[in-house]
Amino acid sequence: MRVTREKSVFALLVIALGMPLGAVICALSFAHLLMLQPLPYPEQARLVIAEQQIFDHGNSAHSRAFSYPAVNLVHENAGAVFSASVMMDSARDVIVSHPAQPLMSVNYIKGDYAALFAPPMALGRFPIANAAADAKPTAVISHFAWQSLFDRRADVIGQSLSTAAGVNFEVVGVTAANFVEPEFNGPGYRTSVWLPWQFNPSLAHWGWAATTDTLTLAGRLLPGVTASQASQRLSMRLSAAWRTELGTEVGTHAGWSTRVELIDAKQAIVGDSLEVSLLLLAGTLGLILVVLVNVIHLLVARVAQRAQEFSIQLALGAKPLHVFALVVTDTLLLMLPAGVFALAVAAAGFATMQHYLQAMLPRIEALSVGIWTVAFTICAVSFLGLLIAGIALVSCWPTAGGALTTLRSSAVSKVSRRLRAALMASQIAVAGLLIAVNFGLLREAVAILNAPKIDLERSASAFLYQSPSASKHSVSQENPFGEVKRRLLELPGVGNVSQSHSPLQDFIQTAVASTDSGVQFPVELKRIDHDYLGITGQRMALGRNFNVADIDATANVVMINAALARLLEKEGSALGASLQRKGETPFVVVGVVNELAYPGENSSAGTLANPARIYLPASLAGSNLIVKFRPGFALSRAQLVALVRGVNPGFGVFLYDDLNQQRADIQLPSRIAIAAAAAIALIVIIVSGIGLYGMVSYTTFLRRSEIGARLAFGASARHIVLMLIRDNSAAFAIGCTASATIVWLLLPSLSLWFDVRWLDASVAFGLLSLLAVVACCLSARPLFAGSPAAIVSGTRQL
Repeated sequence: MRVTREKSVFALLVIALGMPLGAVICALSFAHLLMLQPLPYPEQARLVIAEQQIFDHGNSAHSRAFSYPAVNLVHENAGAVFSASVMMDSARDVIVSHPAQPLMSVNYIKGDYAALFAPPMALGRFPIANAAADAKPTAVISHFAWQSLFDRRADVIGQSLSTAAGVNFEVVGVTAANFVEPEFNGPGYRTSVWLPWQFNPSLAHWGWAATTDTLTLAGRLLPGVTASQASQRLSMRLSAAWRTELGTEVGTHAGWSTRVELIDAKQAIVGDSLEVSLLLLAGTLGLILVVLVNVIHLLVARVAQRAQEFSIQLALGAKPLHVFALVVTDTLLLMLPAGVFALAVAAAGFATMQHYLQAMLPRIEALSVGIWTVAFTICAVSFLGLLIAGIALVSCWPTAGGALTTLRSSAVSKVSRRLRAALMASQIAVAGLLIAVNFGLLREAVAILNAPKIDLERSASAFLYQSPSASKHSVSQENPFGEVKRRLLELPGVGNVSQSHSPLQDFIQTAVASTDSGVQFPVELKRIDHDYLGITGQRMALGRNFNVADIDATANVVMINAALARLLEKEGSALGASLQRKGETPFVVVGVVNELAYPGENSSAGTLANPARIYLPASLAGSNLIVKFRPGFALSRAQLVALVRGVNPGFGVFLYDDLNQQRADIQLPSRIAIAAAAAIALIVIIVSGIGLYGMVSYTTFLRRSEIGARLAFGASARHIVLMLIRDNSAAFAIGCTASATIVWLLLPSLSLWFDVRWLDASVAFGLLSLLAVVACCLSARPLFAGSPAAIVSGTRQL
């Protein structure tokens, strides 16, 4: 029975140590990947990303993205500072040459993409995209697109690929499956088709003032040219052209400025993920510290119980080093299986991260159990083994010279009171901090999910297009997609249709000026119709919504949100105010929207953390639709395609997205944060409870004679439990004080990532206090099942 019990305890210790150690390996491997492992591109140290920064008249950052003319200008002048450069525009397009007409990611490029990123090729070549405007349209496809579009045909080179714009591209290359694409467009982004820049349909529609985060300019610095020098040269040329085009001395952009900032490519890819990795590492290290305190207590107690054995060995001539070797060997027999189990946990953690966090964390596909991971595990296991063995032996030989005189003279069988108090206090301190931080993260994530938001239930958004053949068919030129809207409304399962941009589509960054005062306001713009607010569940705070007449005439009216209304009210009434974009007719404010939060946004004290926004009437010729379905009804992409082509064979469906699913994708980080915070807090609570129970049980065991005597003299169970609580209260209070001090010192830093309040710390300390009381009650319970004489004699096991 004893052997079985020892095996069970051994297995529990291996699992208890292996799980947090595996979590530490995951977090440390990710941090190592982001900080120390280089990018798989030639001369990575000189690879940089250019970013256009725009500042308003108050020198506040308005935008950190290029416009199409700006990125083209910088690329044309890049030869003065870069040995190679490329500008890219990430987009999506329908591949109409395929029977399923899938929507795929497209990257329009101009420059030395192959020279910068050296993509390995499965077939063909990756040409340098500096072709003339009249060059033959060519395409390079990814290994994934080769499989999905051409079923990995060996003769794919020379095949035709057509997009919704009506251009036929000749496939000239297929990238290899092992190509690691730079994640400049966000973690997990993968291009399916690379196309020449001159075939980008967006070029003709956007000017100098319209910036977009889909544009990227990458380059390799010339030898001897620093990023600062290159930034100054490019900024001078861009600033001069920008002032000429936008006339920043007067008008909407008066007093504004722009410059080019160069960012290390690795930093641009990693972004804020390094901070996330360090937070993960801190959390996992805290968890392993809690477990380590419990393991140290158990092994110290084990060494103390073997004190008489060590005394006999020393008396027979054994050296102190021999005793140390025995303790280290005993500890390593526990640590080595825990290390193997930790590697298995790390491998499972890598797979889990790659499955769930690929769209959230960069470079995550490179995580794997390799030489570095094994080496770190060996070092960690060895260090922890020596640390635990050292603490165990130090607790049993307190003399300064290191001789085991106490073991020679008497059989020490107790862990010192100070060590037990220190272990308990340290466990409470670390556990309190971890629980408080995770409660703060959990509360903040829940608040984000539960904040009142726009209504996206049973809604879908569509973006339609018309091919050149559309004009051959009968269709209204003033309202070409109005018939599609009417046909949709005739479906019994459709409740409403808005001819507006998707609620989840990014607002356009722009600026407006008051025609009365000339004061400029950086704003975000979206075009909507009179049905948009009803579909999204938004209400008017003041004034009125757009009406059918406004939409029909594309009237010069505008609605604003509360954030902009507060700014306008400083100059007078928001309603009736006249606003103007540069070069456009002024429009009058007719309503203030009581705006709800968008997915991923949080609300604080009842106010939304939204920027100033304006809503302009959508055009009847617009091809954006929002469809609100009745309960139990849905419309597939194929059904929508059939309906649209029934209206006009030249019409097609470019985008069709389930808004509820998009919301779920946006909220995925918050849901993962909730699950992770709840799991870590629960694990810490369980481990802390087990550790406190073990420590209090050991204290109770050492005091069994005293407790038996007290029971013999008539002490009540309540008296014994209160005595145990009182005896452990000092160590508990020290741990809570230390944890509260750490929380107080870290609150300013923690607020940069998430909101941790004293309420979270109070709840954490309350839970730990409850655990301590429960541990005292459970430890004392066996005392009341037998006679006091059996407890004093030691025949009664506690």
